Amino acid sequence: AVTVRPVQDDASLEELVLAVSGASRLGVVPVVRPSGLRELIGLGLSWATGSADYLAFDAGETLPTKKALGALAPLLRNPRIAKAAVDSKALHLALAPYDIRVGGLDFDASLAGYVQNPGRRSYPLSDSVRELLRESLHDGPLGSGPEDVARHAGSTAEALVRLAPLVLDRLASEGLADAYRDIELPLAPLLADMERVGVRGGADLLR
Repeated sequence: AVTVRPVQDDASLEELVLAVSGASRLGVVPVVRPSGLRELIGLGLSWATGSADYLAFDAGETLPTKKALGALAPLLRNPRIAKAAVDSKALHLALAPYDIRVGGLDFDASLAGYVQNPGRRSYPLSDSVRELLRESLHDGPLGSGPEDVARHAGSTAEALVRLAPLVLDRLASEGLADAYRDIELPLAPLLADMERVGVRGGADLLR
């Protein structure tokens, strides 16, 4: 089981920043409010097997969103710390309002699944976790309680850290690494930017 620690004050935030500073890979899982606004309400982070942290940005939390993300921004932007995401486009969209462009993002589970099997309709992370890690991913939809959401985000981030090297090695062995790294992965931030500009332009037209 993955131990997910809540980051709720300055002391735990400092511990998180110190730990991530020495990490070689960071799993990042944004939690957004289920609405068209894509408001970031939480962030699951993991850099080591068996443990993860969760930052809750909902109203009433003791750690302000801007303060927490301000402390984490240099690490999230740092290209020397490899990043892993379920969906890198969604990650870029969640962090863009805070002027954070994730650096070092080399593993996108959804894109890797697409490159390996483009004929499928969807690429749930739970399938890869079952196949490669031989375990089940903790289920925690946004409709469940805050503890379930935190456990789901943290467990997902931890699974990404372990999955990344396995999937990237498989892509290389199947001769798919170049297409994934040079074509698909760089498109994600561009598509995120296009989506943000399109939404902003549409809103301007409605005024």
